[in-house]
Amino acid sequence: MKKNSTCRCLVTLFTASIFILIAQRSFAQASFTFKLDGTAKTSAGVYTKDGTLVRTLWSGVTYNAGTQQYNWDGLNDDGVAVANDAYVAKVLSNNVRYKWEGVIGNTSDLFSGSSVHHAIERMYGMAISGNNAYFAVGYNEQNGSSFRFSTSTPQKKIAILGKGLSAKYVATDGVNVYWAANDAAVVNNWMVFGTKVAGDAEVSFTKGKTQGTKYGRSYKSVIDLLNNDKSEISGLAVQKRGKYLFVAHKKLNELHVLDKTTGALVQRQSFDSPLGITADDAGHIWLIYSKNSKRIIEKFTVGADGKLASLHILPASLLYPMASAVSPDGKTLVVADGGDSQQLKAYKADNGSLLWTYGTAGGYKTDPNVRNEKFYFNEAKGPGTFIAFQPDGSFWVEDAGNLRAQHFAADRKFIDRIMYLQTSYSSFVDGNDPTRVFSDYLEFKVDYSKPLAPNNGSWQLVRNWGYGIPSEYDDKYNRLRGVATLSNGRTYAVLQQRVSSLISWKVVELPKTGPLRITGANFPNDNTQLYPDGSLRKVSTFRAGVPTVFTKKELVKFAANNDPVWGPESIIAQTQPALPADPGFRGDNTLLRSGEITSSGIVTVFDGTIADSWHLGGIKVGGNKLLWRTAMSTIKEYSGPFPANGDFDIGNHTNNAGCVGIANGRSVFWGYHGEFWKNSQVNKWTQVYDNGLFVGQFGTTGPETANVEAAAEMAGNGFSASVVKLPNGDTYLYHNDESVHGGVHRWKIDGLSTIKEQIIPIDLTAKALVAEKPVTSSAIQLMEKLPFNSVLENNKYGWTRNPARDDNTSKYTQWWTVHTNVKTYRKINPDIYIEYSQQNKQAILNRDFNQQSNLFSWTLSGIIDFTQSCVNVGPSYTFDEKNGVHLQVLDKNKKVIAKVFLISAYYRGDVSLVVNGTAIYTFKYDSLMSLTDNWQPITLKMANGRLQIAYANNKSFEIKGLNNADIKSPASIKLVCSSLTKKGNYSLGLDAWKFEKKWP
Repeated sequence: MKKNSTCRCLVTLFTASIFILIAQRSFAQASFTFKLDGTAKTSAGVYTKDGTLVRTLWSGVTYNAGTQQYNWDGLNDDGVAVANDAYVAKVLSNNVRYKWEGVIGNTSDLFSGSSVHHAIERMYGMAISGNNAYFAVGYNEQNGSSFRFSTSTPQKKIAILGKGLSAKYVATDGVNVYWAANDAAVVNNWMVFGTKVAGDAEVSFTKGKTQGTKYGRSYKSVIDLLNNDKSEISGLAVQKRGKYLFVAHKKLNELHVLDKTTGALVQRQSFDSPLGITADDAGHIWLIYSKNSKRIIEKFTVGADGKLASLHILPASLLYPMASAVSPDGKTLVVADGGDSQQLKAYKADNGSLLWTYGTAGGYKTDPNVRNEKFYFNEAKGPGTFIAFQPDGSFWVEDAGNLRAQHFAADRKFIDRIMYLQTSYSSFVDGNDPTRVFSDYLEFKVDYSKPLAPNNGSWQLVRNWGYGIPSEYDDKYNRLRGVATLSNGRTYAVLQQRVSSLISWKVVELPKTGPLRITGANFPNDNTQLYPDGSLRKVSTFRAGVPTVFTKKELVKFAANNDPVWGPESIIAQTQPALPADPGFRGDNTLLRSGEITSSGIVTVFDGTIADSWHLGGIKVGGNKLLWRTAMSTIKEYSGPFPANGDFDIGNHTNNAGCVGIANGRSVFWGYHGEFWKNSQVNKWTQVYDNGLFVGQFGTTGPETANVEAAAEMAGNGFSASVVKLPNGDTYLYHNDESVHGGVHRWKIDGLSTIKEQIIPIDLTAKALVAEKPVTSSAIQLMEKLPFNSVLENNKYGWTRNPARDDNTSKYTQWWTVHTNVKTYRKINPDIYIEYSQQNKQAILNRDFNQQSNLFSWTLSGIIDFTQSCVNVGPSYTFDEKNGVHLQVLDKNKKVIAKVFLISAYYRGDVSLVVNGTAIYTFKYDSLMSLTDNWQPITLKMANGRLQIAYANNKSFEIKGLNNADIKSPASIKLVCSSLTKKGNYSLGLDAWKFEKKWP
């Protein structure tokens, strides 16, 4: 297999300091030099004369200015000696910079933090009391669903109660706020809970019931609790001065009237599919329901017993009422009218006569252009709306199809909006016009002359192409894929058509005027895609032993109706018969880029699956073999940090790993969204040059941002992306987001002109094939010769362990394992990882240095992965010798020179690294995650009879020895896991440990 050859290991983040002892060799070696004018990030590889990459030497290592030398051992990427021949080394240097600029499509004041508006779904309901506007966002996965904002700062949200039920409707009487919600994990489990206007605390109803949720908080008091296939709540209202709360259940055909204070059910009244409910200050309610197969809105009085009595039905001019609200003065009822109206209609509250109509009739039925006075309330695919008045008579209305809540003055002048994008899996940029950015069916116009910000005109929603698209074409992963303005000046894209089990791609036109046009052009679902030059490009699905073939159909003309017409299929390039570890398209069409070609004529293939293989490769246009392979996979068992050198992680329990590989200029950008990676997600992007060498990496992972909501650079399932280059050379990467930021992300990529490639001849034939003497060193490599991805056996490789065997009885109560390659994935000198869960026991791992005596100086160094489970807890930082985990350095007489451990005075308190009884460093618990659960360097030194220690790149501290130990005669390192009087659960790792010594 191709896993990690020796020199590739040397340049990874955590092993750059490992010095491999070179045994006698019978193959050639060569050295080369390269020069840098300034400090730069570098990568290098060895190539044959025809440009085929045989060995990646290092990736992403920073070198200072000057002349550097490197020794190549004559091995290829598979660790096999190459033929004696002439080769070239290519050294790639750069100072490319990557800046996350924020998102478009979100009006929040800030790009990051808890105040950002973002959710899986849109706003479903809003109710206003005084200066507080309360709103519900429905299902929001593992996040909260009930929020509020101050009407003076609408672009800053405030969470209420946190994650729990999924709230969909909200009403308030000025004292309490009532939320209609369900448990997302128990779909039919619907109920109402309440919070206080003053302080947001949960309300207790005397007739309420306690209710837990599967993934969130428990509620002490819920009312109108139902759990059946007809329990869904479809509307909610409360009397401000009266005593009743109204809950609609459309599938039950019932309106429930409850005592709003006690929660007791007072009345059930029958209505056909009751929906929106509105209550005014006088206690009347307006109910939207169906009557004689037509949706109507009717006004009722509410008796003392809670029964409803009809007053009047609003006029037949209402086509499809969807929501309503009464103005603060009680005089005006405003109704959102859907269907063919898509308008706001206002009526006198006392007699139902029409006052005014606002909005464009028909909405987006015939015109995609977005305007403030134009609404998209509903159509066949949904979605819905709400209206909520502020005390000053201004009101909010949800323009749901455009994912925005519009704020209008009482005279209907536009004031402001709240906008964020709900879950989006389709985001593209016009391949020939980078000012046109798309999210699903929404089109934004981007002004690059302005810094990206929510409300400065740097972006504007200009069109909505989604109205009336048949459901058979509406695939959420493939909305307006491959959008591009072609040579005839018209803009095209494709939609995926599903008819029963048949899937094909349908070309659509986005005309300059009028709605989206479904053309007569289509092509099969066989890995074919539309490209910005109008061509159709295709790649064959990977099969070992068979070449991967890239083909193309050129755009030859446009028909009289402007449908594109393509010519015959021709081969662009192909690989040699594929090896099992070669890159190839193994995924699905959602993530496919079938014909990515660099400006230098390299056809690229990217595989985002968790295959144990290389994941990116390049072939010359017209060529018949892979020139290079990169993005090498880790191993399934790997649980370490995200590879920083461009390797591809298939471990860490990730499921859907990589996303897309996109060629732009001479670079390829590939993404990794890593669903379930470390029980989280990833948003990482890697840039590779057209010779297969690593340029840089940007983005972040969920664990790195665990304590920050809407963290900078983070996205969920960000796998739909585009890379664009402006006429001035500025380059940007756009990608979608499931819900972390509620917008389309934008990255600016600067400094591409700093990429330099040096080509240095290497001639192995000039080297005599003679046996070389071993290189000796005073350093003892403590990890040397450890087995790859294996249990560490007792009394081998210098290591002893007690118990001698692993115990895998129970992961949580009886477990002891010492294993290699859990936190690294290289084959040479791997890491060791320990997992311990026992009670009334102790486990020890020991590594001897051999007997050392009367040394002038010595250094013991390595990297250690203290997980949070390794933090011992004891009052006054007192270490319990019988319980906990610690590291010891022993002298030749087994006396302790140094004892190192992490300890906190109390659970979740400040954590200190204690060495020989002295707290050397102290860390806040909240920052512990970034410190622990990651490799950190640790060094213990002795010189001139004095001990020093340094940890996690902090400064060194002098420490005193223990127990009259002979600090000049260190002999071993010992790791102790103890649970002698109580249960212990610990896990930690050791890597790159070495012992260096000097004599007088």
